[in-house]
Order: sequence, then C-alpha cells, then structure tokens
Amino acid sequence: MANSGDYERPPLQEPLFDDPALAKKDEKEEEEFPPMKSDSLMRWPVLMLSCTAMIGNYYCYDNPAALKTQLQEFANLNEQQYNLLYTVYSIPNIILPFFGGYLCDMLGASRAFSIFASFLVGGQVVFAFGTSIKSIYLMYLGRVIYGLGGENMAVGASVLLNDWFTNKEMALAMALNVAVSRIGSVVNNILSPILADSAGV
Repeated sequence: MANSGDYERPPLQEPLFDDPALAKKDEKEEEEFPPMKSDSLMRWPVLMLSCTAMIGNYYCYDNPAALKTQLQEFANLNEQQYNLLYTVYSIPNIILPFFGGYLCDMLGASRAFSIFASFLVGGQVVFAFGTSIKSIYLMYLGRVIYGLGGENMAVGASVLLNDWFTNKEMALAMALNVAVSRIGSVVNNILSPILADSAGV
C-alpha cells in the first residue's frame, strides 16, 4: 500500500507550440512585426558612412575660415564681403531645419539624407567655381545652396541613426557621429592652408 504522502506525477503536456493554430498565430505575428533594422549588423556600416558624410560637411563649412587670408587676397574680398559668406549660410538655416525634419518624415531618413548631401556637393562645387573666377556672387550662391543641406544633414543623420540603433547603442552612435564629424574641422584647419599655399586657392 502506498504512503499517503506518495503521489503520481501528472503526464507531461505537449508543448503549446505544437498546436497548429498557435503556430499559425506566431507566423502571423512575425509577418506583422518584421525584424528591426537595429537587429542587423549593417547598422555599423551605416554609422560609418554617416560619420564620413558629416566629416565632409564640417570640412566644407569651415573651408572659408581656414582660408580667410588666401581668399581675401585671391578674390579681393573686404572684411564685410568675407563675413557674408557665413551670413548667407546661417540666415536660411534659422528656418530650414524645420522643413528638413518634415522631409525626413515624408521621404524617409535615407532619401532625405541623400538629398541633403547632394545640396552640399552642388553648393561646394558652385562655391569653388565662383572662387576660381573671382565671382563673389557665385561664391554667395554656392554658400546658399550649401546651406540648404548643411544643417538639414545633421537632422537627417539623427533620424537615420534613430532608425538603425533603436533599442541598441543609440547614445553611442549619436556621440560618435558628433565627435567624429569634428575631425572635418580639424583636418580643414590644418590641411587647407597648406594646400592653398602650395597649389593656390
């Protein structure tokens, strides 16, 4: 006779996931909630490319400052004309980032970031051409075009990194993007005057 304290173990139940209905439900949830971008290792190349773009952004933005003496001598700019190179960039950017943020929401961070980068390239090309022919108005136009993408690119980079680093290394990615971008200013201040002195403006 078995002791009163003895008992029989209940039979093990079949795992719930073997239920066809539950399996279909899980598959449906996977379709509704696909893997996030932040789960992919591609987020690190995206961060690297974003940092590279921001380095170019700051390099070109600070280019007139690093070449102030050379620009004034080459293009015969007085102090007021030189200062306007930064004024025509800054005034539109009091408002432009609002539209840049809206564009990121409408088109997505990647497309908007590419558009902003194209403004940077186009603006710098116009500025360089205006400098080569000593046209102050083309130089101003180049800075205005450059300004259309300058601050907006910072907005686009923030949205882009938010897409790729959600619930991951968000703070690290943002910090690296800001810190590394300043390399452009440092390289510009060191390299541009040397190149201008050796090869000309």
